[in-house]
Amino acid sequence: MIAEMRVSKLRRDVDTALADARRHGAGDEVARLQALCSLVGVRLEPATRFRELGAALSRPQTDATTFRQAVIDYAYLHRQLPPAEPLGEWLTGLIEARDPASRSCGGRAVSSDMSDPTPAEIRCRRAQLSQKAFTRYQKSPGKRAWLFTAAAFAERADPHREALLQALADVPDGHRGSTTFLLHRLRLSGRDDGRHLAEVLLARPEVAADYSARNRVRQNRMLSAASLEEFWNDAVREQGGGIDRDTLLKGPPVVAET
Repeated sequence: MIAEMRVSKLRRDVDTALADARRHGAGDEVARLQALCSLVGVRLEPATRFRELGAALSRPQTDATTFRQAVIDYAYLHRQLPPAEPLGEWLTGLIEARDPASRSCGGRAVSSDMSDPTPAEIRCRRAQLSQKAFTRYQKSPGKRAWLFTAAAFAERADPHREALLQALADVPDGHRGSTTFLLHRLRLSGRDDGRHLAEVLLARPEVAADYSARNRVRQNRMLSAASLEEFWNDAVREQGGGIDRDTLLKGPPVVAET
């Protein structure tokens, strides 16, 4: 009882100090107190903090620093508190690039130590996570976080690629992550589909306005080329005109002369 009272008092003191720092606009102090508040919850009331973090991570966050710390704390507590649950498995899988529920890869035991994995082990773990995530998505089609994981870690040689591409194609254009899913479709599709998907993506305002997004679309489209000639044609897109070397877009004649 005394211990519980001390914990409650400590949390109240930290909350009071945090509110005071926010009121005075002390940004650095707010960040330090937020970290302290998180540490107090994780160490002294792990089950309660686990539920709080789960609720927080289920809502959109505007504070990137707070969100990042919440992910770290939630993944830590996920390993400490049984049983395993979907959000913790999803976050841990993304961070470690493997299926945290599996202890084998290709029939061999897998160590939980990710400090120095071999290239073959990395490929196996990524394929394993992609397939497991896709299976989970098929069981719960409304939870597209699993579809994102399956797509992000998939490769063109994976046995579930065709089914995954169909699932990605079923994502409606109005979905807030549709551009990301389209980009993964482009990466996993063949040359013919890839050229069409690249045109669709480059016509999207959010891609057209983003230098990095445009180049990523073009990079993925060029990777589907089966020959050097195809690669070059995909790179320049339009013959007979000047090409901006950074964006690969058709430019004014002076660019071509240069």
